[in-house]
Amino acid sequence: MAAPPTAAPSTAGPDAARDARLDGLRGIAILLVVFYHASFFWLAESPAEIALVLLPAMGLYGVDLFFVLSGFLITGILLRTRGGPGYFRTFYARRALRIFPAYYAVLVLFLFVFPWLTPQAEGFWKADAPRETWWYWTYLSNFQVAASGRFQHHFLFVSWSLAIEEQFYLVWPLVVSLLSRRNLARLSWGIFAGAFALRCGLVWADASPLVPYVLTPCRLDALATGALIALAVGEPDALARLTRAARVGLPAAAALFVGFVVWRTFGPETGAAGAPTGLLDGEARLLFYTSHPFVLTVGYSALCVLFGSLLLLALASRDGPLARALRWGPLLSFGRYSYGIYLLHRLAVAIARNVVEPTQADSFLTSQVAFWGVALALSWGLAWVSWQVLEAPILSLKERFPYAS
Repeated sequence: MAAPPTAAPSTAGPDAARDARLDGLRGIAILLVVFYHASFFWLAESPAEIALVLLPAMGLYGVDLFFVLSGFLITGILLRTRGGPGYFRTFYARRALRIFPAYYAVLVLFLFVFPWLTPQAEGFWKADAPRETWWYWTYLSNFQVAASGRFQHHFLFVSWSLAIEEQFYLVWPLVVSLLSRRNLARLSWGIFAGAFALRCGLVWADASPLVPYVLTPCRLDALATGALIALAVGEPDALARLTRAARVGLPAAAALFVGFVVWRTFGPETGAAGAPTGLLDGEARLLFYTSHPFVLTVGYSALCVLFGSLLLLALASRDGPLARALRWGPLLSFGRYSYGIYLLHRLAVAIARNVVEPTQADSFLTSQVAFWGVALALSWGLAWVSWQVLEAPILSLKERFPYAS
């Protein structure tokens, strides 16, 4: 999943106050991800139980909302600061302060501390082989997943999307510095089309479904969608046209994806009772929804439309129902700590299983809801500790790297 961006889209400058609407969108994205990993899909049997976990089944796509937000926020910052003194130095220093400390602390925790504390659970805490861990340290784990066809570490499953983000951050500042706004928009449209074409080619070549899921060029269309919206913010007519299109695009794309998930869950491949027992457990659960050619080709492009439209409508809604919903206190709180939650929520889910774990012998509806509550509370709590102890103190160093006014 993408590292939750931290800057606000304001014409007042890069250091303007955070936009609460965007924290609300971050909150939606991280809640989708946590609900997905905290759901026991394979235990749902009755129609009511399957309906309960139907929306969480789409939670794995919350990462695409993070990608769109990152493309929007990072492009906006770069557009407002390019040409100024220290353009590259300031950008990379501030990104490093925001991203690296928590990420590398988590690597140390999962790759060294936990294996030392619990040697009997070595296969659960560690990657399959020590020589494989360098992919994590260099933000290349997505390429390792694409090459091997599987994820290597239970708690570092999330690192693939962070790797895509870092690879984007490495190149995009140079691109923005060299191109005019018009050429940058043309390039973004080209990236959007190119990512779609590449995914189609990989499906045609019968590549592993994890390749278009985690490979950077295949997922750049979501980042390009955010970049196009950032470019439109500086052009009121273009922004108005996109916002009008978003009012149609959002419900259409949402209906397309809800329809797909319902069909995939109840369709002829699974039977009326839903997916076979065990099929939706662990990595197989992810592949069940992401391996279909529809998702691998049209689906990811539709997600760009869905989340790009949501972002556009959020920007257009200053005091309307959507803006008020996005400013809801708990949602803002999850959005504020979304980066830490993303890094630590799989640990929180593992701990929650020692407190309350749904089983087929229990009332699934009651126990699943209880498990969600425990997992969410633990995820937020771990992220809050990370923020107070590590992230906030280090972020104070950003003052040494101010953007040029």
